[in-house]
Amino acid sequence: MKKRITIAAVLLFAVMLVCVGCGELKLKGSWVTYQNGVQVRITFASGSFTMTYSSQSQYETVTGTYTIDGSTVTMTAYVNGSPQVLIGTLSGDTLIIQGIVFTKQ
Repeated sequence: MKKRITIAAVLLFAVMLVCVGCGELKLKGSWVTYQNGVQVRITFASGSFTMTYSSQSQYETVTGTYTIDGSTVTMTAYVNGSPQVLIGTLSGDTLIIQGIVFTKQ
């Protein structure tokens, strides 16, 4: 009986690790939205992101770090020396950050 409980606990831990990795894998890559003639692209890599704003007359890039917990993505960037935190929700090929919908590319 004790052996079965130990095996079950190990399997549960392994599933939890796989689920965390799945969220990370789903997030990696580029996500895009268009707002009022401005394209916003977020590219996620291992623990870091680059957010690029581009329009016909402007191009700006912000970099930072992120964590993912289930479907919640927490992004932190330093803008003019101050930390800025954005919290988003990941659902399939959709990432919603402060009401703005990004689509996976």
